[in-house]
Amino acid sequence: MKEFDHMTPKGVMVVCGGSNNISKSESIKGLKQVTQFVQNRGNTNVIILNVPHRFDLEESSCVNKEVEIFNRKLKRIMKRYNHTEVIDMSINMDHYTKHGLHMNMTGKEWLARRTADTNNKLFANQKLDPVTLEWKESSVKRNQPEITGYKESDFKVGQQEVQTSSRTQKQPGKMDIFYGQHDRRRL
Repeated sequence: MKEFDHMTPKGVMVVCGGSNNISKSESIKGLKQVTQFVQNRGNTNVIILNVPHRFDLEESSCVNKEVEIFNRKLKRIMKRYNHTEVIDMSINMDHYTKHGLHMNMTGKEWLARRTADTNNKLFANQKLDPVTLEWKESSVKRNQPEITGYKESDFKVGQQEVQTSSRTQKQPGKMDIFYGQHDRRRL
């Protein structure tokens, strides 16, 4: 826990849990612990992986229903905290071993990519603190530029002259519109 206290806003923690405690009807306790952990870690970014679906059990099993409820509540609670992101675990059965409880190599690679993308998104969305500069009076005296090789008139801003023409402008022909006048001369 002491290591976590020294983390900065540039750091990231990844929290990953499983479905063992959910199968023991301890999901409310788990939500409280995760929420407490996130509240105490406001000094750094936290990525939470939600609980994976159990492919080793039937779709309609009470454990899978409880996993869905837990994940829904976890997302809703974590929306309150700006320094957290929740990653949905894969629901693709091809990402799990044959017995359906653990992720296989493909699933782990998929999860690593998702975690890296979320990590990059966290830092891309962060607003950098503005750099404040002290006000300093200019050392350049008015009407006396210190830059050598320039005249005083080079630094004065004058009024711009507007030039007008009395010549009547030619109406563009079909080829001028299609190619542009410059391109037509090359043809």
